[in-house]
Amino acid sequence: AFCFPQRAPLQQNQEARGVTLHLISSQGHSQTIEEIVKATKQTVTVPTKYHELGSQIAYFKGGTEIFFGEKCVLADGLGHFINDLEENRQIFMDAAALDEFFCAKILFAIDFRAQRWMGQCRDAKEDRSTVDDGIVDFSDITEQVLNGNFDRKLPPTFKTKTPTQQDNDRDDSLPPQKRSKKEEESKRRQENITNPGQCEEFKMKDDEDWSLFKNRKTLKWRPAWDDKCKMCPRWHSRGDCFPDCNNAASHVTYQEIPDEKKASYRTYLKKLRKEA
Repeated sequence: AFCFPQRAPLQQNQEARGVTLHLISSQGHSQTIEEIVKATKQTVTVPTKYHELGSQIAYFKGGTEIFFGEKCVLADGLGHFINDLEENRQIFMDAAALDEFFCAKILFAIDFRAQRWMGQCRDAKEDRSTVDDGIVDFSDITEQVLNGNFDRKLPPTFKTKTPTQQDNDRDDSLPPQKRSKKEEESKRRQENITNPGQCEEFKMKDDEDWSLFKNRKTLKWRPAWDDKCKMCPRWHSRGDCFPDCNNAASHVTYQEIPDEKKASYRTYLKKLRKEA
């Protein structure tokens, strides 16, 4: 029931808040969820809204018909449940609004019973009289929802996911190597530090663009801080930078800058602005 997800349109790099199911391999019982996901990358996004639930069950029904035929008892049971969803739309919508795990619980209950029914079909072999087709009659689930007493405990593999800034910055259209580099850069941006003692005369002017300071032609004009790095214009003129900046040694307050380096930076800014 969880193997036929639909990707929302225009959701190439947008992560919605929802429920994520982490699939655990049989050898992974001693690992934490985070370790398993990191190792296997096996995750499935679970519906959290009424319309998503209906679509998911319809996809499950379609897959069942492809594998077992249109007259399959399971497909018939799913079809009746889809009709129940439509007939009791408002009640199911209200339940989904009250419990973000409601749709996951419905799918889990259906999937559990479908798996049990298919197991009986597998074991029956020649005599099908041992198969209980009532297992895939899901009308009792509808009754429980209508009576307000439906509940199903979910295993710990289900957990709520709230998108982070890194999720939002992810661009799935990029190749893995470039995507990883972009995500790393995005993470660095979140960790930038601010210059607490920035000098007014060193600050960028209101009409100045940062591209002027990072122009390749002007890079060689930056005054040296020591024999290993230059004075960082992002720190001294823009007012913030990253902890791992190549010129991090120059990330000091204005009061800590030696007079000769202040003079060199003034000359640099004068030349830079003349170029602009």
